[in-house]
Amino acid sequence: MRRAMLEFLRGILALCCLCSPWTMTAQDRQAPAPCSAPLTEAQITSMIRAPLADVRIQYLVGTCGVCFQVDTDTAARLRASGASAAVLSLLQKIAPKKAPVIEEFSASARSITEGATVELTWRVMDAGHVELQPGIGSVSAEGSQKVAPEVTTVYKLIAVGVGGERTSEVTVEVEKLPVIAKFEVSPTSILEGEEAALSWQVENAALAEINGGIGQVSNTGSRKVKPQTSTAYFLTVRSQDVERKGIAFVQVRGPALHGKSDIPFVRVPGGEFLMGSSDGRPDEKPVHRVRITKAFEMGKYEVTQAQWGSVMGNDPSSFRGPDRPVESVSWDDIQEFLQKLNAMKDGYRYRLPTEAEWEYAARAGSSENRPEDLDAVAWHSANAGNRATEPVGEKQPNAWGLYDTLGNVWEWCQDWYDGRYYSDSPVADPPGPASGLARVVRGGSIIDGSEVLRLAFRNRVDSSGFRSNGLGFRLVREAGPAAGVPRPPVTVGFKASPALGGTSGPVAGVFRVGGGVSAPIPIYKIEAQYSEEARKAKFQGTLVLSIVVDEQGRPRDLKVVKPLGLGLDEKAIEAVRKWRFSPGKLKGKPVAVQASVQVTFRLLDPAASAKEGRPH
Repeated sequence: MRRAMLEFLRGILALCCLCSPWTMTAQDRQAPAPCSAPLTEAQITSMIRAPLADVRIQYLVGTCGVCFQVDTDTAARLRASGASAAVLSLLQKIAPKKAPVIEEFSASARSITEGATVELTWRVMDAGHVELQPGIGSVSAEGSQKVAPEVTTVYKLIAVGVGGERTSEVTVEVEKLPVIAKFEVSPTSILEGEEAALSWQVENAALAEINGGIGQVSNTGSRKVKPQTSTAYFLTVRSQDVERKGIAFVQVRGPALHGKSDIPFVRVPGGEFLMGSSDGRPDEKPVHRVRITKAFEMGKYEVTQAQWGSVMGNDPSSFRGPDRPVESVSWDDIQEFLQKLNAMKDGYRYRLPTEAEWEYAARAGSSENRPEDLDAVAWHSANAGNRATEPVGEKQPNAWGLYDTLGNVWEWCQDWYDGRYYSDSPVADPPGPASGLARVVRGGSIIDGSEVLRLAFRNRVDSSGFRSNGLGFRLVREAGPAAGVPRPPVTVGFKASPALGGTSGPVAGVFRVGGGVSAPIPIYKIEAQYSEEARKAKFQGTLVLSIVVDEQGRPRDLKVVKPLGLGLDEKAIEAVRKWRFSPGKLKGKPVAVQASVQVTFRLLDPAASAKEGRPH
């Protein structure tokens, strides 16, 4: 090293002999410099200490260049050796600049599932500007950032300094979650023996499979199926640890009935019991004494699909099986069933139980609100795993031999529902409220828990036309000819008047149905009472009222267009005035609509009923 330095200084001295230390000619400047590599800090220090003229040092530095960085410490050392400000300025100008250094750039995970986040972390030195792409922009020299890429993304860290630019990349792979874009069945309701078509479309799934004996399927496809009973098909898709399910339900209905169609009954003795529950819901209170004055017979089981089919010739049930309870039947459907059953004139009268009869028979002499072993007597949410109804009679009966009074399906009762009825209920054979907006159902179903499966629990259905696959019924049978069964003395019918002349335009603000005007619908009815004069005269007949149902659903402008007289017209108007409607609408807005009401007055005369060949 010392020898090399001496040789360098000899060259410098030789060069100095060519010209004055203070001045240089143009020829001197064009002469080759005595260096074959950039100058080191030590060489510069030697020239300063030689001393070599300042202008000559600048020439050599400018011609040969330097191979070291001039930072603060270097500049201080050169200044201490005697370097002038001009030399230091030149050195700082031409010295190589320090490039930025990316000490760290990483991701907390290199692979994530769709929707998950990952944290990026970085640390950069000697950079004037740091940027993170895509979508983040300028960041500090050290930090972290949580990101949630929707697709596989390459993140790039860019560091820019006086010494240049440095970059680093991190790739985060995103595993897309499985998506069920479509899973449907067409048609959704078929007759037994018919086919339906399942179709599906799945995205990002490693595995897709369908139950019902189908198994693994491709991500897009269709399949014909011929279920024997109403079936829920499940499409299950998986990717990594993520699972998705889709459901398509096909209802199987039809005339195929194979079970026993005769209906067994159990004799229920007359007696007294305490109805309701002191620790139940408000409509179960107050607890009150009820007397059932005479014995009756109640269906041993809920009416089955086979029994329904033997009378009606069809099976509306969702959960098919001849010995399963018929369900998806409304209160109105059951009235038609009863009419046909009673028309068979087998010496009995069939009907729905009153709510009091139902609870009396379900308790079977017990004062407890719930059986000690609920699983032994009822199908409910804790033991009916497939959520489908079960064949009747598979659980233990109550003390009077009745099966499934709790669970399996709710059971329609004859009564209107009134949450305050217990406060005014008569002691002997309570018939239920005279009118109402909802019907009583009792007993709970397979989807209900123990809090519902109580003997005093009351429920209601707000429409007598409502159907549900958790709603069935059982019968009451009384001795006596069906022709002697009384029916209400007054029947009412409602009809909204159609538009006249093809227009629904209003007359004095009142519309007629049609042309975009919907009909009002009765939601609350009061039955008209027979006048004493007409009753004594044994007068029967039908009158017609013209009414306007206003925007609030109230009847007004009641007029008799087909009178009966004998005080019946007034009785009809008095009752219909108390009706309430869901108002008719035009373009979604309630409007006043013209309508008509038919009121039929008929005496309860079993002999006359027998002549008609049908029950009252």
